[in-house]
Amino acid sequence: MSLGQDSKRLFIRDRSSGSVFFIDTGAEVSVLPVDENNIEPPSALVLHAANQSIIHTYGCRDTSLNFGFRRNTRWSFIIAQVPYPIIGADAISYFGWLPDLKNKQLIDGQTKLAIQGYLATATITGISLIDPQHPLADLLAQYSVLFNTRSSTSRATGVEHSLVTTGDPIAQRPRRLLGDKLEAARKQFAAWCEDGTCRPSESSWASPIHIVPKKTPGEYRVCGDFRKLNAVTQPNKYPVPNLHDFTSILHGSCIYSTLDLYQAFNQIPMAEDDIPKTAVTSPLGLFEFLYMPFGLRNASQTFQRYVNKALGNLSFIFVYIDDVLIASNSREQHKAHLKIVLDRLKEHNLRLNYSKCVFGQEKVVFLSHTVSAQGFTPLPDKVQDIVNFPQLTNIDELRRYLGLVNFYRAFIRHAAEILAPLNQLIVGAKKKDKTPILWSDAADKAFNNSKKALADATLLAYPKENAELRLVHHCRWIGS
Repeated sequence: MSLGQDSKRLFIRDRSSGSVFFIDTGAEVSVLPVDENNIEPPSALVLHAANQSIIHTYGCRDTSLNFGFRRNTRWSFIIAQVPYPIIGADAISYFGWLPDLKNKQLIDGQTKLAIQGYLATATITGISLIDPQHPLADLLAQYSVLFNTRSSTSRATGVEHSLVTTGDPIAQRPRRLLGDKLEAARKQFAAWCEDGTCRPSESSWASPIHIVPKKTPGEYRVCGDFRKLNAVTQPNKYPVPNLHDFTSILHGSCIYSTLDLYQAFNQIPMAEDDIPKTAVTSPLGLFEFLYMPFGLRNASQTFQRYVNKALGNLSFIFVYIDDVLIASNSREQHKAHLKIVLDRLKEHNLRLNYSKCVFGQEKVVFLSHTVSAQGFTPLPDKVQDIVNFPQLTNIDELRRYLGLVNFYRAFIRHAAEILAPLNQLIVGAKKKDKTPILWSDAADKAFNNSKKALADATLLAYPKENAELRLVHHCRWIGS
């Protein structure tokens, strides 16, 4: 593929793989070519070349590099439709490398070693995360540091997560891991130890790890099973907002941005004395977290407090943990609002997951709702999941169904009346109750009517502050 004009550029050979890397300070991100036999569809993230062509991507891959600098240089590359491996400005800045085209070498700023390369004709890519045609491209380009998730300063400051516990340390045995799950754990702990998220531990606490399959086949999420630790952790009562309150800022708005904070919890430092309590045990050893891992009690409260400190006094945003909605009345106003938010995030060392952010659109998706100037509606695919929900057989399935329906309760007229027969079936039921449902005609009617009511749901307008309210009481007359 052609990405630009030809020019003499610096190439360096990786001593481990033998691959030759193009050193490109004009590329915002580092990329590896997609396998020619790849059959997977492109991911949501799209890169942009200097000549305005689109580069499709296919996920990320952590790769260890050996240029001869005598230190660990592992990096997360984006897999993309490019002709050769590229070391971009993100890795160059992170490792402190200095390209020296005059002497055909790459200098390591830490070890001061210089590795000889060669100059060759190459296609200038100028790869960017930001579409140069985007109306806000000039503004977003000023905040590229917010999208550099491997920056050495990309951790929150002035905040820490504490674990106030009772009783003696709790220690559990490691769970067996085999095959792909063991390899996934090995790679994850190596990456965490390298970037400073965790370290080998000698703690008297030990929680087992839990391996969860991701949507992508063959990929897994590694997390701690902290249930027993959480049971002896005192709760933090800092309020997390009701996610349905996001409509309170939307009356009169017409332009929106949604921001996704990158690995939000992992950006919060653990209190020094509580680091040993986070220890997780595995066949690979015992590790403890220097930054807040997923699954800890009060983690949402700690992050919500920090992000409120950064953004909480802004009237044009709604923040629900790591999701941010910005709403404005005009494009000019939105650009000013967005700059304020990006400045605040930069000041508080919070990073953004660019592939999940949407900037300056007339319609966006936020917290499973579609938002526009006309109002808000349920997401069609979520509604379809409810409409296609199979016949209920036990109390636990009924609870799950009611949870889905109640999420969109505001869109169902007379919801309490429609759902009453179903709610009656769970009165007094235990948690995860597998008791078969004593199905009735009334329950069957309620099940089908609730689906139809949501399928027929229409757009709702946003509440207007100080608007005149009208209460309507519906009465049913029963004849004698």
